Formats: sequence, structure tokens, C-alpha cells
Amino acid sequence: MGSVDLLHAAVDFKAVGFLETAAIAQDRLNSTHALLVRNFPRDPRLYIDFLSHLGVPLENYSKRSSLPGNNLHSSINRIAYTPGTENKPGLHHGSNELRLHSARSWRHPRPRFLSMYFADAGWIDNPSGSNGESRLLRWASALKHYQSKFPRQFDVDFRILSEVRVRFEADNVREELSDLPIIYKLNEADDFDVGMRIKYNLIEKLRDGSPPVSDAHLDAVKRLWEVIQDPAIEISFQAHTGDIILVDNNRYGHGRHPFVDRRTNSVGATEYNPRELWSVTVE
Repeated sequence: MGSVDLLHAAVDFKAVGFLETAAIAQDRLNSTHALLVRNFPRDPRLYIDFLSHLGVPLENYSKRSSLPGNNLHSSINRIAYTPGTENKPGLHHGSNELRLHSARSWRHPRPRFLSMYFADAGWIDNPSGSNGESRLLRWASALKHYQSKFPRQFDVDFRILSEVRVRFEADNVREELSDLPIIYKLNEADDFDVGMRIKYNLIEKLRDGSPPVSDAHLDAVKRLWEVIQDPAIEISFQAHTGDIILVDNNRYGHGRHPFVDRRTNSVGATEYNPRELWSVTVE
């Protein structure tokens, strides 16, 4: 499902209603594995109630965040720009590019779905690629691109990445750790229907692990990382306030483009981007 298909097949919550939207979401996540919902109210309890029709919303793991209002709900990770020392490269509270990855890649069991609600899409009037546009990637598309880009290494790399089990931790979170391979099959009849465990600093995590992975394994991971960060194969589009992006967390990676975090208004005062997401993983 590409960006045009995803946008064309969007469901209008305001027009369709709660139960019908939930039924459509269940069907789409089982078939096309992705869905865009428009015009969802800014209501934390309603949001969690809606996601509860799809599975069990997991407890928010972002316990160390100092963001005000992060107690919207125990399952909601409130993601917003905050000026100050927390805005380090790679952290999702900053305004830098967020590279494609999978939600809670370290966790066992794997969360089935990821939901991102745009409580405020923020400033979307800047040049393309600097508005925090959403990025999605179907892992099946990445594998096919891998096969095309590295035809000589693909078979060996795929075997290593899908057979060798690895365990790595999150930076600050302590949860039960998965020991699945980086690539794991979801359908034995389709070699390209796979899940992936991708963290934004996966290479460093594996290199410094205990024990560290082999050189051949690390080289394969580097090639995989190069492939999945190729913008030519990703789905990129601008989300709007009230949108919910739902994806199968096994089959899709997600990220975003950078965004402008501050600007000077007409009277010379600094304004900060009001962009705000409510992220929830669902089991």
C-alpha cells in the first residue's frame, strides 16, 4: 500500500462513527496492514477505547520523560517538541529526522500494532521535507529492494539475518527482551512476508552487545540499514491534526522527516512548533 492508496482509503471518523471505524480498522490491519483515520477527536480516553477494539494497549514505556502532560493515559506516549537539553540527535522529542525503525524493537513479545494520533500536526507550511512528514516502509518492499541492490550478498545475508538470534536492550527502558533474529518470517509460504526488529542505533547496539555479533552479521546489518533508509522505497506523506496512522508493527517500519522547531513571529518573539503526537503500541 503506497501513500496514494493509504490516503485514498482513509476513513473519516466523523462521518463513519466509532464502531464502524473500529471494524474497518480490524479488517484493514489484517489485510493491507495499514490504515489512516481522519478527524478523530482529541480525547485520550476515546483514543484508548478505540485501540482497545484492536487489542490490548500496552503501558507507555517512556517513564523518564519530563514532558508536561505526559500523564494523559498510562498507555499514551506524548511526543512533542521541548526546547532545552532533551533535544539530542535521534531522540523523538527533538526536531531532527527520525529514521525508519520498528516500535519497541527490543521487546518480547512483539507489539502487533502501532498507532500514532496527531493531536496537533504543527506547522506544515514549510518546504517539503521539513514539516515532519510521516514515513512508512513495508518490510517486504525493503527485502525486494535489498535483493535488487545487493544480489550477490542477498541470500547469505538473508540467511544470517533470519536465523541468528540476537538480544539487545533499549536505552533507558527495562522490559522482557526478545531473542528473535533481526528478520523473522510471518508466513512460511512467502519469503518476503517478514517482520524486522530495527532500532535507530541498531548497529551500535549489536556491535557493543554481550556477546557482540560476528563481523559477517554486522556487515549484513549495515547493508540492511542502507537499504531501509533509502527514500526511494518509503511511503511519505503529510499527516494533519486529527489523523491516526495505524500500522502492523511486524510488517511496517515508521519514522518522520525533520521539522522546523522554532521561528520568530511578527513582533520578534520566539514561537515553538506546537506539533504533538500520541503514540501507543498495541498487543
